[in-house]
Amino acid sequence: MEEPSPINPATDAALITAMAVRMGSFARPLLPCRMHHDRDADLHDDQELLMTTADPETLDVETQMRHGARRLMRRFKYLMGEYPVTLPILLRMTPIGTSRQITDQTQLVVEGFPRSGNTFASYAIWHAAGNDFPVSSHVHHLAQLRLATRRGLPTVLVIREPIGTLASYLIAGPHGRPRGVLKEYISYYSGVLPMLPNLLVVDFTDVTSDMGAVIERINNRFGLEIPPFDHTAENAEAVFAAIQRADKLGMGEAGVARPSSERSGDNARHRAELSATELASLTAQAKAIYEQVRQSSTD
Repeated sequence: MEEPSPINPATDAALITAMAVRMGSFARPLLPCRMHHDRDADLHDDQELLMTTADPETLDVETQMRHGARRLMRRFKYLMGEYPVTLPILLRMTPIGTSRQITDQTQLVVEGFPRSGNTFASYAIWHAAGNDFPVSSHVHHLAQLRLATRRGLPTVLVIREPIGTLASYLIAGPHGRPRGVLKEYISYYSGVLPMLPNLLVVDFTDVTSDMGAVIERINNRFGLEIPPFDHTAENAEAVFAAIQRADKLGMGEAGVARPSSERSGDNARHRAELSATELASLTAQAKAIYEQVRQSSTD
């Protein structure tokens, strides 16, 4: 049996870049036009997907190429996650499958950009109401929100300021890059804007400090009767323990959705990267659209 050919950084990277361009060109005509011209223009920057990290000396060529492939797949997922018609296909491609999809039994939808606190919000609701309370959550794509609002379902959007969100996001997904995740954040929140009148917007700081008040807002807005949640240190720890037990993807310390002192060094490094001068324009856009969503929220 022949030994596999060794990796050639120049030719193999060029090959994967060409595949990225072909996949992007194939996928785009299958989906309707996006609502925001700037977001659509970003999709044409295909070659950027396979570029090396900001610090390529720390990664071998195989890892760089693997990260590039994952960035490509994430771009494709965001295309699929734009519209309800393609959402079931996207969910079937994930390890958890369709368990997060909206069903006829769904009583509440809790969504948000990744690492914004929707895990704690969902598990705190289950802690208060019981695990049988039908909440659909953790899809992290606009299609879920569009489907929920189309059906008139009670829908909560958990938001978080961009630097904290994206620093955590980069820890959980080391294949990401600061510029790319800032664009993802802006794209997601831009898509949320037209749906704001039908959403209850709650901030990460409220979710992590007084989830009891958040549940009261949910009940008042949507006429639900979720039992109260007493946001004591003991109850918060019980929620985090449930999150840890449910780490079905095996994300480990880097990815599990709870505070961690072990990640503080990485968090500080990513915060500095996201605040770099060359990203000032994107960071300003991300902060502005976060404020727009936060200030536009109404109970």
